[in-house]
Amino acid sequence: MKEKIKFVLKFAKPHKWKFIIMLLSIILASITLMILPFIIGWLVDEVLNAQNMSRFIYIVRIYGAVYIFNQAMYTIVNIMEKVTSTTFLFDIRAELYSRILRFRGSCLASMYSGDTISRMGYDVDQIMTMISINLFGLVSNFINMFIALVFIYCANIWMGVFTTVSTPVIIYVSRIFFGKAKSENTRIIKRKGILSSWTFEILGGMQEIKLLHASKQILSEFLRRNIEIARMSIGLNRIEVKAERFNTGILVLAQMCMFTIAALLVKANQLTIGGVTACFAYYTNCITTFNSINSKILSLSSNMVSCDRIMELFDAPLEEEGPEHLNKHKILKRNREQIAGSIELKNVSFYYNEERNVFKDLSFRINPCEKIAIVGNSGVGKSTLVNLLCRIYDVNDGNIFVDGKDIMEYDIKYLREQIGVVHQNSVIYNGSIRFNLQFAWDKFQDDLLWEALKMVDLYDFVNSLEDGLDTIVGTGGLYFSGGQKQRIVIARAFVKNSPIMIFDESTSALDSESEMTIKKSWELLGKNHTLLIIAHRWSTIINSDRIIVFEDGKATGFGRHEELLETCGTYNKLFREQVWYSNLSKSGEII
Repeated sequence: MKEKIKFVLKFAKPHKWKFIIMLLSIILASITLMILPFIIGWLVDEVLNAQNMSRFIYIVRIYGAVYIFNQAMYTIVNIMEKVTSTTFLFDIRAELYSRILRFRGSCLASMYSGDTISRMGYDVDQIMTMISINLFGLVSNFINMFIALVFIYCANIWMGVFTTVSTPVIIYVSRIFFGKAKSENTRIIKRKGILSSWTFEILGGMQEIKLLHASKQILSEFLRRNIEIARMSIGLNRIEVKAERFNTGILVLAQMCMFTIAALLVKANQLTIGGVTACFAYYTNCITTFNSINSKILSLSSNMVSCDRIMELFDAPLEEEGPEHLNKHKILKRNREQIAGSIELKNVSFYYNEERNVFKDLSFRINPCEKIAIVGNSGVGKSTLVNLLCRIYDVNDGNIFVDGKDIMEYDIKYLREQIGVVHQNSVIYNGSIRFNLQFAWDKFQDDLLWEALKMVDLYDFVNSLEDGLDTIVGTGGLYFSGGQKQRIVIARAFVKNSPIMIFDESTSALDSESEMTIKKSWELLGKNHTLLIIAHRWSTIINSDRIIVFEDGKATGFGRHEELLETCGTYNKLFREQVWYSNLSKSGEII
């Protein structure tokens, strides 16, 4: 609980005066609201019992003034809640999004996109609900209860004693159901987050689902997951209904007892009619307050779960954190000049889990401005190497050097500025072509963008579009072909113009003509860039300066194409298999 309070106060502190004004307004509104039953009782005694009509107008004016002040306080509460909610939740979401962008690769790999979206949306909203409605609401409820008890005690001590005795019973019952409701809420919210993530992925692959004729299976799985959540929700509803019915039964019984006590006191002339009227109003207010406290305590269980889910994201390790950064003052200060582009791995070992090594004592060196191809069977770690170079993941053992300096000594942002990466399934964003090339809307470097489009053979196509660079590509590049989307991604890397450029199966979706255009661009870039090309097409590989062959977590071959055919059995086998497959395809035996 202390951690949750510290977490909320961290973001509430910049808005403390708004929260203070809101809380004071709630307190004043609660106090004035509780004065009204007393005024009504006073009015009954003066007008009905004493027949003092001269006091009628005076009491009505007081009632009206108190009521107007009460409504003014509630108006301030409503305004401050809207204003504070907007800025307070904005700060949390901005900080949360900033942290997600700096999560370590291991965290990103275990995250569900739909669940994360749910946390940033619904769960963040629940923090404001917890403060403004539930916590501040509980303050208001307890003030109402205290004032009501004071007035009831002043009217008659026996009425006060009865009210006081019945109060803890109801609160105790509420606490019994609190723990059960919280645990059920935790399970339901987690399952809903997983369902959101799964639905998000399904909606992104609707075309494949239609082509596979898997709509019935997907619908069946969707219903199964929803039914599971529905059953859990029914269980939670049962707990809440039991709590509500049990509390209502106690309150009705207590109310009947209160009526009996009041009748006896009036008969004994120990309580006036006005006092009875006020006591009934206050007791009715106590009943409403008890129900409200019960509901808010149950609601807080859901709020606490949401708070826990958000804190999990804030507690996730960031890229800047970890043992390698304990001596941050020793980190190498780099200027903004580009690196030369040499890469060296020394005895690098890495695993995603301890049961299986991806790399074990991997070592090789790449000189500046070399064009290096990386080959190997699927799953040998070619793409993992890219993640290690960019520090999406850090090595478990060994060192990676860029320009002779360990990459752990570079500022991570600076390191990634020096490395451009194009994956086979790189993302196209729902924005303009300009935004997808430079992640900005300004037009200051349009000449560079057009030059990059020429290098990927998209200049004529984009120039023929009505809006040119401002053409919206649609979600996931919906309005463009697969080859066009991939060329936009490659052009994006050319715009970045990093001294080290990595192409991970980036030409696999291109036709032969487009691939030849990209290869010509590589020839130009190779003069002053270090190129790493991961590919399966031998037409892409054999003209590289050198080729690295990965097998069993090590580089089993490193040299030119002709050398590896003679000295590396793995490379020779891979090459002959593809040549055999290519010959079968040309002869028409493979369709």
